[in-house]
Amino acid sequence: MNLSNEDNLLLACVRIKPDDKSIHKIKDLIGSGLNWEYIVKSVSGHGIVSLLFHNLRNINENDIIPQKVMETLKKKYYDNALRNMRLYNELSKVLEALKTVGIEVIVLKGAVLAETVYQNIGLRPMGDIDIMVRFDRKNENHVRIIMNVDNSLFDLHEDLRGRDCLNRKINTQKLWENAEPITLAKVDTLKLCPEHQLLHLIVHGNYFKGFIWLCDIAEFVKHYKDRMEWKKVVSEAKHYGYKCLYFFQLYSARKLLDASVPDDVLHALQPNWIKRFLINKLMNEMKFEQRKKSFFNKFFNINKPLKIHVLEALTIDRVNDVLRKIYFLFRKIIKKFSTS
Repeated sequence: MNLSNEDNLLLACVRIKPDDKSIHKIKDLIGSGLNWEYIVKSVSGHGIVSLLFHNLRNINENDIIPQKVMETLKKKYYDNALRNMRLYNELSKVLEALKTVGIEVIVLKGAVLAETVYQNIGLRPMGDIDIMVRFDRKNENHVRIIMNVDNSLFDLHEDLRGRDCLNRKINTQKLWENAEPITLAKVDTLKLCPEHQLLHLIVHGNYFKGFIWLCDIAEFVKHYKDRMEWKKVVSEAKHYGYKCLYFFQLYSARKLLDASVPDDVLHALQPNWIKRFLINKLMNEMKFEQRKKSFFNKFFNINKPLKIHVLEALTIDRVNDVLRKIYFLFRKIIKKFSTS
């Protein structure tokens, strides 16, 4: 990959604990003369500013990094930490209230990762808190009343779906059957089992829009490397038709962030040579600077870079997926023109 020094620095820094090789690389890159304006702007868009500050702070010997840069990153880091403290405070209230009326909750994504994987609530940004509850006629009103305490801070789920163009639904019953106990915000609740957490992280988004998502996958794999049932991971990927997307995300996490993904897993998920070629092309075009959105792009819904459309197309593993994608695009076009 032909990356700039700035992008190489970011890749080396978006880890919870960089190894000796990465630390040495960071120090060399800092001494090479960098475009710090590009770096600060890029990390803000990708949700990795806290990780960058965390690692640069530990390496900034003799104040070799511009003071203004460190002050900007420090402010963003503590702003994120304060916001997360507020979110966890609200999470505690909601979990207690739901527990009181006997409603089970699975806490998802950032709120779980910040405590279990990152082990520092200031390192993992959260726009809101995602939780999944079991709805039925008896508890629906309770849930609605409790969640209206401050619903802008919560994203309530009845089930989980991929964020890809096919919007596949994940088997909710299996998620509940395999959920594991955890204490979050000082309240006993549930989280997804490692294999299902990985499934959710992989299908939720792509790192071209937010590199923190790939960092989540890489750090999650490192954290659970001794517990992960990789045969189950491969089986889930094939079952839901996400084999190629799994390969792309796990291969990227290993190649870019040294995630400990076994060779045999990548081999089992490996798509045909055409898709492998496209995946490598996508990775070679990776850069942290995000393209500005224009009115023209927004109106025609092509504000996403072409590489993201290519990635979504790569998720199609089966014939019926093609029909679903055509139907999905047809609905999107109708909706676009009916609201314009």
